[in-house]
Amino acid sequence: MRKHTPGDRVSVRLEYGTDDVGLEARDFGGRGTPGELAKSGSGCVLLGMRGRAELLSGTLESGSDRAVS
Repeated sequence: MRKHTPGDRVSVRLEYGTDDVGLEARDFGGRGTPGELAKSGSGCVLLGMRGRAELLSGTLESGSDRAVS
């Protein structure tokens, strides 16, 4: 988040129970263009995070909850 939304507000929420853990991370920065996003890195971070979650019988959900205009 620091890399893609420097200086913008972020929110991180951690919830845990006896048998589970939930982490929600949101950024409130502006959207980049597809070209900006492509040159900002390899794009494999979410894929790697999803793989690590699956190794622990977990899941990873990602995406935008903002309306596209």
